Amino acid sequence: MIAAGVAALVVLLRFHAGNAVTETAKVIQAQFAGPTGYWIAQWPDMTYPVRAELRLEQGALISETRFNEPSDPARYGSVEHAVLSRILPR
Repeated sequence: MIAAGVAALVVLLRFHAGNAVTETAKVIQAQFAGPTGYWIAQWPDMTYPVRAELRLEQGALISETRFNEPSDPARYGSVEHAVLSRILPR
């Protein structure tokens, strides 16, 4: 399935320190085939779109995002790993 520029991604981020932040991104493109896929999203606090690789493992959606934009020195070279779950009913 391929979708382009039609959806928003709303996430509730919970950090190890205990704080939580809700953010909304515009999904520019998403593609899924079986248990794997990706989305490219534009987050409000970033000046460039970010691609997250996704995979479904034992009922959990796992996300891996690599930050390869040199103009963003705070994130450049880092990798974010996340386990995503639905918090709102369909």
